[in-house]
Amino acid sequence: MIDDKKLRDLINNTDFLLEGLPKGFWRLIKLSTPEIWESPDDDLNEYNWVVATMGNHCVLYDDENNSFCLGGFNNFGKIEYYSLNKPNLELQYIIESIVSSRFIIS
Repeated sequence: MIDDKKLRDLINNTDFLLEGLPKGFWRLIKLSTPEIWESPDDDLNEYNWVVATMGNHCVLYDDENNSFCLGGFNNFGKIEYYSLNKPNLELQYIIESIVSSRFIIS
């Protein structure tokens, strides 16, 4: 599992790169401190870092693929599912994609 210092560096880099509406949206949804949540039962990683939440969706870091992705949850602290759309996806592209889709998360 990636350590919290490396993860914070990735998050800080994203914070620096984002501008305008995506930056404002990011500041609304990001957690003040990344949290370790339980992953789905069929996942190889028992836990993943969650860096942001919006409704019943979350942005998490997948260690196995070294990328960020979107997930969903019903109970805070336990990821129900997540999907990797593209390998090595950076956090800024996820945030910009959500904003450009008019905040529709699928």
